[in-house]
Amino acid sequence: MRRMNIKGNLYLHQDGGYASGGFLADTKVAGTVSGGSQQQWLTRNSEMSNFEGVVWNNVLVGCGSNVKGVEKGWPYAANTVVEKTPEEVEKPFLTVNDGEYSVFVPKVKNNTVGVSWSGDKVDGEFIDLDKFYVAKPGDSAAKINSQLNAGKNLILTPGIYSLDAPIEIKNEDTIVLGLGYATLKPTNGNECMKVADVGGVSIAGVLFDAGQVNSSTLLTVGTAGNKTSHKDNPITLCDTFYRVGGADETPGKATTCVIINSSDVIGDNFWVWRADHGKGVGWTKNTADHGVIINGDNVTTYGLMVEHFQKYQTMWNGNGGKCYMYQSELPYDIPNQSSWNASGSYGYTDYKVADNVTSHEGYGIGIYSCYQAGTCFLKSAIECPDTPNVKFTNVCTYSLSGNGGIDYAINNSGYAVMANGEMCKVMSYNNGNAAQDKTYENARKYIWGTTVDIKGKTDLFSDTFKATYTGKNITPKVTVKYKNITLREGIDYKVVYKNNKKIGTAKIYVIGLNNFKDSNTYKMKIIPAKTKITKKKATKKKITLKLKKVKGATGYQVMYSLKKNFKGKKKINTKKRTVVIKRKKSGKYYVKVRAYKKIGKKYVYGNYTKENNN
Repeated sequence: MRRMNIKGNLYLHQDGGYASGGFLADTKVAGTVSGGSQQQWLTRNSEMSNFEGVVWNNVLVGCGSNVKGVEKGWPYAANTVVEKTPEEVEKPFLTVNDGEYSVFVPKVKNNTVGVSWSGDKVDGEFIDLDKFYVAKPGDSAAKINSQLNAGKNLILTPGIYSLDAPIEIKNEDTIVLGLGYATLKPTNGNECMKVADVGGVSIAGVLFDAGQVNSSTLLTVGTAGNKTSHKDNPITLCDTFYRVGGADETPGKATTCVIINSSDVIGDNFWVWRADHGKGVGWTKNTADHGVIINGDNVTTYGLMVEHFQKYQTMWNGNGGKCYMYQSELPYDIPNQSSWNASGSYGYTDYKVADNVTSHEGYGIGIYSCYQAGTCFLKSAIECPDTPNVKFTNVCTYSLSGNGGIDYAINNSGYAVMANGEMCKVMSYNNGNAAQDKTYENARKYIWGTTVDIKGKTDLFSDTFKATYTGKNITPKVTVKYKNITLREGIDYKVVYKNNKKIGTAKIYVIGLNNFKDSNTYKMKIIPAKTKITKKKATKKKITLKLKKVKGATGYQVMYSLKKNFKGKKKINTKKRTVVIKRKKSGKYYVKVRAYKKIGKKYVYGNYTKENNN
């Protein structure tokens, strides 16, 4: 929403719904702005009497320092307040005066507060409509490019433009204004649009929609490696939207949605989306590696929203970048962890600042996990170099699904969010130092609050786990779950065994690591293997049994009875493998045998054989 004068209240939700995030700029609201259940929101250069709500991440830039209702101070409030907008760019718009149409292009201004239109004079330029080519769906890229090459600006009227080649912007100060979500769609694996490294270009109100043949990029701004400064005449991108899949039964595909090579670009309201619902959606269907790659220096974004890409969502390779409000959901449809591992790590970090970057700033960064297909973990939501001029203010991570999680917010700082509804907040991060809402030690989860399964047995305190002696170290499979999430051995916990080779009582220690602390101790009783009756001979006076030798055993126990339920049973302990049972009564005798080992004065018995009658 932009450039409005609202005389009453503004509700950013519908009865608490339809509230996954958004953007408001250059607007006056006489009453209250109600965020309701909005998860994240950016308000830039706006004025209101009161602001209520926004649940996780609410960023206000250029709205002054004392907006009523906006409590400062993470972690208790979700608000990030930047008093002035460093570089304000407002979207060009179509206007009419005395029946004559023109496009007004607002001037880029620095360090501003409030709306751009409050005074008698609004800074900017009117461009007559005859300086524009007004395109219609069905126009070819060649036709549009011929008009642009002739020096025309471009208005894209509503509809879908099927393009077999990119629209190419080569002239300085070219305006491209889309109306009614004008949509550019490649048909041949081509780009939708390419912008040369020239100053003053403005792209506004355009939806870039991936086609059925994979495109390497949907929009490229500038040429790779070019470091020309455009500080005095920046390229601006306002209300530009990028979509991969969701609209057509045949899925769209793109490697990257937008690459910004030029320096000093200003991005104002980006929504970059690999579809998680709609038509033609699936991990192997609407494929896309990255949302945004920024190679240029001194690029500034206000409201950068990037969702569900299959590798890095955002890669920031240029120096001097600034991001005011970032919202991102990790992909929903990852089938398993092995499908989603960056080299040397697990998962693909969401917001990656390149190792060679020496300066970068991020304000109000929210990254969320909602894994729905497979259990997955991401090591760090943000990766950045630890250097004095790389800084983040107010970062949060959140778990929406409880099917895995995010281990750290920034590098190795912050703490894990795993179960549904868990949130981590980091108020600041700079040069390896993090201030967070909880100390790391207090935020760690107790391992004794987990469910431990040792080879299928979970009732381990009332029922000791038993294992059979083999002469080798016994290491049964240990599974640990935290609120139904299977934890990772070596990352969340480790298992240590003691006295786990000999017959007797061993111990299994489950020890918390990293985001988990403390330990649990379980007993494991190692018993002799089963023996068996290898030979038997029965007469009227006695029964003679020969038993199989059991490794590690020091003797054998024979239990016999005239009852099948062994009522009135008798037992014989012997070190010999030949056992004689004297018949004192006639009838059928039921016999079971087991091995034992005597340790001190105690016996450790193995399991009985099935009953044998004689």
